[in-house]
Amino acid sequence: MRIFGKDKMKIFYVLDHNLSKQVAGTFHVKEVTENLHLLGCDVTLFIPEYGADNYETTVRKVIIPTTQIRLLRVFLFYTLVVPYLLFHTIKEKPDIYYIREMYISFTVQFLAKLIGIPQVIECNGVPSEEVKDLGGSFWAYKLSHKFQEINIRMADKVITVTGQLKKLLSTRYHTSPEKIIVVRNGANTDLFKPISKTKAQQELKLDENFNYACFVSSFYPYHGVSELIHSAKIVLVKNPNIKFLMVGDGNDRNQCEKLVQKLGIAENFIFTGSMTHEKVPLYISASDFAICFIRSSQKDDLYSPLKLYEYLACGVPVLASEGIECGQFVESIQAGISVELDNFEEISKGILKILDENLAEKFRVNGRTYIEKNGSWHSVAEKVLTECKKLV
Repeated sequence: MRIFGKDKMKIFYVLDHNLSKQVAGTFHVKEVTENLHLLGCDVTLFIPEYGADNYETTVRKVIIPTTQIRLLRVFLFYTLVVPYLLFHTIKEKPDIYYIREMYISFTVQFLAKLIGIPQVIECNGVPSEEVKDLGGSFWAYKLSHKFQEINIRMADKVITVTGQLKKLLSTRYHTSPEKIIVVRNGANTDLFKPISKTKAQQELKLDENFNYACFVSSFYPYHGVSELIHSAKIVLVKNPNIKFLMVGDGNDRNQCEKLVQKLGIAENFIFTGSMTHEKVPLYISASDFAICFIRSSQKDDLYSPLKLYEYLACGVPVLASEGIECGQFVESIQAGISVELDNFEEISKGILKILDENLAEKFRVNGRTYIEKNGSWHSVAEKVLTECKKLV
């Protein structure tokens, strides 16, 4: 094992994402790479040309040329990233290839094996299941399954975000559990931190006579927005003094806006549209509680919602759908309430319960304390670095 003293660990971090998009994956990459840099690592990002110009970071970027033609640009990246990596590998001699899983390619993984560079693959989901959920073809399902199998087997170490995902990958691809390490998501504790609710409401020009609930969402079908809206119809009969801040944008947003109009509760919903990540903490802090729903219990067990950690970092109580990574988690750290997503009556009762100030104060303190001790991006990067060092 190499002993790191004055020499920095050199990490080549490879991914095929469009980093100009304001989505959880972009924030995850930025926080992990920049915190690895702060820990003394020499990190180089190998990223596709599309979106690269609009992505600001403190780490070095190597931009791989692609095309604007959507169907070709990803495959062009998979082809051209290999000679770029090989050139920089010969020149700079990295210690690790860190690969954020590329679902339909194994070119980088094959190169790492060929030239003897240890490789870590970060796996954040099961692409074949996503293909199935989106109604993809049988062959698309089989192909994505096979690519992930090859990637997992070629990796020297796999990093996942939940224990259930680790278990599934180990079982499905007959991989030793010791090879798969769980490193959960985190939050930027400098950006997401407790702010005076009154101050946040004033800055956002919100009526301070209302209670507010914050729901940060990309409006995917499995985010449970429809369930929230139907539950709100019930709770507003008992307490009409609640407004729901729907922060974000996505395919189902227009449909959700039509639903609140149809149910006659549009005045109690504020749809903000697309929002910069830097402004999201204001909306969370302006709220009495925040909501984290995932419709499928299977998805809840496999995925680790980034917004959940950001809610907790802001010191805001969380109303979460039941499941290991949402409801069970927030209840285990006593930072929120778990509800059954298919039970609108239970959700409405949960909303009224979480507004109790005595209970809410305990939730606020516990949530922030947990993140400070276990869930900062700095601590996430430390865990990643520890696993990388074991391979060198």
